[in-house]
Amino acid sequence: PNEREGAVIEGVVRRARVPCLVVPRGHCTFRRVLAAVDGGPDSEDVMTVARHIACLFEAPVRAIHVEAAVPVSVGASSWEPEPLAGDDRVVCHGDPVAEILRVVRDEDVGLLVFGHHRGGPVSTHATSGVAPRLLQRARGAVLTVPI
Repeated sequence: PNEREGAVIEGVVRRARVPCLVVPRGHCTFRRVLAAVDGGPDSEDVMTVARHIACLFEAPVRAIHVEAAVPVSVGASSWEPEPLAGDDRVVCHGDPVAEILRVVRDEDVGLLVFGHHRGGPVSTHATSGVAPRLLQRARGAVLTVPI
């Protein structure tokens, strides 16, 4: 979307009390669904919505969690997901937006699902978060879950 359309989409998503699906023209099916989660209390809500939409399209769901890059000697990932049947999970390190969009591109993901904080008008501070940046930069379909 252009800058004006992007601002309208962001404003709608920030005020929505229900998940918002944004689909580019010509996009008609979701063969793979990727749910971006941070391991916090809202992650399960995001996964639940991702599973529901994936079920409609008989698509697999994969969860991605991106942590800040850490030296190898520091140790294991801080995210310990609970095992959930049928879900595939991956933990990456680096910039969350860049890593998530890389996986979307590399794995030909049809739908990206992520949580988006509700709030008022869009501000400069609000657009610096991961969810607004994903919404701005994603080239495919996205489903935002209000958290």
